[in-house]
Formats: sequence, structure tokens, C-alpha cells
Amino acid sequence: IDYTTGEGVVLLEPQSTNSLLQSNQFDTAWVNTNSTETSGQIGVGGSTDAWLLEKSGANGRVTQSISLSGVQSFSVYAKAGSLNWLKIQAYNGSLFNSSHFDLANGTIGTDTNLIDSSITNVGGGWYRCSIYFNCVNQLVYIYPADADNDTTGTSGNIYIQYAQLEALPYATSYIPTSGAIATRLADSVTGAGDATTFNSTEGVLYVEMAAIGDTGVFEVVSLSDGGLSDIVAF
Repeated sequence: IDYTTGEGVVLLEPQSTNSLLQSNQFDTAWVNTNSTETSGQIGVGGSTDAWLLEKSGANGRVTQSISLSGVQSFSVYAKAGSLNWLKIQAYNGSLFNSSHFDLANGTIGTDTNLIDSSITNVGGGWYRCSIYFNCVNQLVYIYPADADNDTTGTSGNIYIQYAQLEALPYATSYIPTSGAIATRLADSVTGAGDATTFNSTEGVLYVEMAAIGDTGVFEVVSLSDGGLSDIVAF
């Protein structure tokens, strides 16, 4: 339930599949390069299944292979350790799709060949970081980064948890996997009424708008029957 407007609003999600074989077991199905992964760390919401990702050489990282095509979102929860930056990347053998995330300030650094990227504060120093890209049988990578667009250092760590890859242009709530892909069915709501619940002869007209510039002429947004006798206008 989302309360950002001051009132509770039910948020419904579509069906989605996490296509990673291991979503939170970074020493299984993930290949480490110049890195070690330590489980049992305090994670999102006080969970105890986060990981310390420590690099031991330049471009230290964990990698998982995927065989998909089309628009995908790749996301992971991350928290600053001795390093403040995270890099997540997809690579198809010829094209890199990547973004850098500042885990100290909750901002995005350099993006490369992406449709979009996002970072969301989930509390306790943790952020959900996502990239959106056109995928063709790619490798997905998670790096501890030394700074924006820099993974050349040979030591340092960050915390990571709950990776997800889904065929949507945005990240949905976490779908755990352990050895096989997993699907969450679409949310549904019943008992919310039907057409007979609502009065078809009255209602509310609500507009959010902004004046981009002064055109020098009278302007109006209206709802009417085509004439001037039955009209509501802003």
C-alpha cells in the first residue's frame, strides 16, 4: 500500500519472471572474477541474507549468463561498504549497457547505452539500483566501483542482495530464485465494485497542469457536450 499522496492506495503488479537462476546466492551460478563473496550480512529491512562483495583486483565482479532478448530490467539492492559506488552492467559480446550508482548519496553517475536507469532509497543505507536495456543473450555483472566510471582499484567492498532480471521496462517487487527461474502471477483485486457502483450522472473533474508560457490568447481546458450550455472548464 502506497501512502505517498497521504491516503492509502493499493499498488498492483503485473505478472513477471525473474530470469536469473540464482537471485541471492552469489557464490552459486554467479562467476566471480577478482572477488570474494561473504554471506550472512545484515540486509534490507534487517534481513540476514545479504552479501559482502569484496574485490581483490582490478574490475573485481560477479557475473551470470542469460539467454534472452528484448527490453529487460536488471536490478540489485546495494549498500556502501568501504567503497561508495556500484556498477551494474549487461554485455552481449559487442555492446556494454551499464550504469554507476553513488551509494553514499543515492544518485546516478555515468550511463552507457541504456534506455534508462534508476536508484531508489529503501532505508538503512540500502538502495535498489536498476538498468533498463535492449538485451540479446547477455552477461550481467555487479561490480564494487571505486568512483563514477572507475573499477580499476584492486581492493574494497560493497554489500549486495536480491538481484533480479525481468522482461519489463521497470523493476517489480523481488521474486526469489534458487536454481531455476521463477514467476510471480499478476495481482488482482475483487470486491471493488462494478459499473452499478458508480453514479453516471455526476462526478469529479480533476486536472494537474502548468503554464509553459504565455501565448497571449485565452486558453481553456473543458469538458462539454459540444455546446456552451453544459460545460465544465478550467
